[in-house]
Amino acid sequence: MIGYYMPNHRSRKWWRRIFTYLTMVSGHNAYVVGKDSNYKFTKKNGPNFRAFSEDLAGELTFGVKANHDPPLNHAPQPGKEHHRLVKRRDGLSKVCIECKAKGIKQKVTVYNCIIYDLPIHVKCLQDYQQRMLRM
Repeated sequence: MIGYYMPNHRSRKWWRRIFTYLTMVSGHNAYVVGKDSNYKFTKKNGPNFRAFSEDLAGELTFGVKANHDPPLNHAPQPGKEHHRLVKRRDGLSKVCIECKAKGIKQKVTVYNCIIYDLPIHVKCLQDYQQRMLRM
């Protein structure tokens, strides 16, 4: 399986499959060793591999709590919050998005919309808000 993928094509899914495969092989080896070392183990009174692997997974994850997904930072609905302009902290000048959308000469600005964090002129703010409300 390792030779099938190029090194730059190994994704998270690939690593998950490798981890799952190695975990299952290790679990199976532990099952075989436990079965061979326990003289009282028979097919009738011993657990099958599935029950053994479920017990093993439960023991390995005992006391571990899954992290909750972080809250998604969705862009707020236009009009519900006020768009305000603040000066950029880094002081860099960026091209105004409203001038760019209108197709006029692109001018640079040091102000950003506080909600969307986009560069915009003071003069273009009202046009930008109206355009956002129409969307």
